[in-house]
Amino acid sequence: MHQQLILLRHGQATFEASSDYLRPLTEAGRESVRRTAEHLQARQMRGHPVILSSDTLRTRQSAEILAHHCQIPTERIHTDPELYGATPGLWLKKIPEFLKRTPAKVLVCIGHNPTMSQLMAILTGQTTHMRAGAAALIDTQWQGSEVVLPGTLVDYFDPNQG
Repeated sequence: MHQQLILLRHGQATFEASSDYLRPLTEAGRESVRRTAEHLQARQMRGHPVILSSDTLRTRQSAEILAHHCQIPTERIHTDPELYGATPGLWLKKIPEFLKRTPAKVLVCIGHNPTMSQLMAILTGQTTHMRAGAAALIDTQWQGSEVVLPGTLVDYFDPNQG
């Protein structure tokens, strides 16, 4: 099965919160996610994207901004508390499980670093440090619940460059 994945690291968050889980995006973080959303929209995401996200405040806010700018209905945003602090291995387990319940040609995965950078390296063989708000668009093939490696890095966008 062909699957397009978009890995998105949440936007920059403040450290002024009662817990790491409740850290909101800064204005710069909101702006970087907005720029990334505009970039992805210009790439004409097809197939009614679905968002799978950690359930921290900053990832939920990133998901809402992306959904708004890419015309993704909010009912297509799904959060999973297990993805907060998840390893790349857990993401690779959760993705096919999620897609069995919620089929989509494009799945946007919103999470934290270093996991998003590590996941990109596993899926594509290419390493980079994904800065806040950055996104990697990856074409993958799946056989059942196993990803066929390597996938193809189609696009990488860092809203903090340039």
